[in-house]
Amino acid sequence: MKAKLDNVAASKLMLWTKNNPILNRLHKSCTNYLDYKIQKNTFDFEKSIKLWEHFVDQAAKTYYLEHCSTSDNWYNVFNKTTRRFVAKEFANHYLCVNIKNE
Repeated sequence: MKAKLDNVAASKLMLWTKNNPILNRLHKSCTNYLDYKIQKNTFDFEKSIKLWEHFVDQAAKTYYLEHCSTSDNWYNVFNKTTRRFVAKEFANHYLCVNIKNE
């Protein structure tokens, strides 16, 4: 059974990534890597989603460590569907900002 998207949790996770200085550095390294891929003409949108999934998983873990009790697991606080949705949002935002329409 696939878990449902939790919009409130997705919003919390997005805000957490934008307001955490450690995650900001990780975000910058992800965008630098994707910039490099664009310059080399090897950018793949589906692979960029996978990169953002790793970033969002790290964000979920740091949120869990700072805000949650130890009785639950980090991957239950933000389910897979919610984390994937946030990763797609990051990928779409990156694409809109960095790829110019020709």
